[in-house]
Amino acid sequence: MTSPALVHVLKLDAFRQRYARWLPALDADTRRLGKTLQRVGLRRVLVVSRCLRHDQSTQWWYEQARLSGLAAAGIEVTFVTDGLFVDDLERLLARGPEPRLVCGEDARPPPGPFDAVVALPPSDVATSAALELRVPLVACVTKKLESGNRQLTVSPPRKTVLWHGFAGSRAFEGNVKKELFGKTTRRWRLRAAPFPMHRYYAPRSDTRPSRRVLLFGTQDRDLHMAMATLRAAGESRIAVLGAPRHREDVSSLATRHGIAVDWWANLSHGEMIELVASCAIVSKPVLTESHYSLVLPITRGRPGLGSRADSAASFHEPGRFGVQLLDKGDVDSWARAIAALNEHDAWTRACDDAAARAVTHHDAERFFASAMVGTFGGATGLFEAG
Repeated sequence: MTSPALVHVLKLDAFRQRYARWLPALDADTRRLGKTLQRVGLRRVLVVSRCLRHDQSTQWWYEQARLSGLAAAGIEVTFVTDGLFVDDLERLLARGPEPRLVCGEDARPPPGPFDAVVALPPSDVATSAALELRVPLVACVTKKLESGNRQLTVSPPRKTVLWHGFAGSRAFEGNVKKELFGKTTRRWRLRAAPFPMHRYYAPRSDTRPSRRVLLFGTQDRDLHMAMATLRAAGESRIAVLGAPRHREDVSSLATRHGIAVDWWANLSHGEMIELVASCAIVSKPVLTESHYSLVLPITRGRPGLGSRADSAASFHEPGRFGVQLLDKGDVDSWARAIAALNEHDAWTRACDDAAARAVTHHDAERFFASAMVGTFGGATGLFEAG
């Protein structure tokens, strides 16, 4: 039987060369968070990452954020995963001790001793390990749960916290109880934070944009309004990152409004962050919820326009223009927002606002450090009580 191929999310040497200007400051941020985690007093931690469709780059970011923070604190990590990712060991080893990796679909935690178990996302394997070791369980969710996710059957200690990145999302709370908790629901408490992104792997860009507007995603987007907005704002061209099955419909709608389309699909992570940086504005006229399509642009230092919703509220800061939330269907408001960002100084301020918001509210390493500190009784900084 042949072993499955490992997934390289990024060509790491080329990535580090391309973004050499920005990475030292991001490494310094990680070291500062490591000093915060040192105060918790942990020496050995078991990290368990088991999830459906464990080949998605977003899961890799969050695993690296967890591992890099623990490494920066000098904590010895044993990482049990059914994923097939190639970890960024160069960065982890530069921060601290080499993690022990236990990989494979049937991977099980080795015997302790450990001071805590970290689950990303929660699983029966992680909960069982924490119960057997009699140590705290730090459970986190930063990805929407896939349909068909295996429900939990092993109950954690009462009032165990699930730290999640979907502040304001009622849909997530309902989904997590249905798809994940099952009969263990009463054992959990939810604590919510703004949706995070691993800024190290999507650093702020200083690239001069070559395109005006990017429509980020075509699934569950108000495409009619998007094209009408562009026409009202005086735009004649749009970049679209979408699903191939939507290309014909999007092109037809754009033609009706006199808009030319530059189309992208199925991009690697490296290609996607370059596309976002090449556009001055990112538009997300979403009908329900979408977090990733706002957090990646602001991390790259690009202003975003999004539909007003409780689940998007954490992206907006009153008096700032990094992310503007606008009413669904209000073509005039969307068009005015796009037109206002034509002015260079206004656009530059919006870029600064976007990048600053990503640092203070949407950083994945800070998200996980806050969850760790919060589990052991410290101030969380990001999370809302729930």
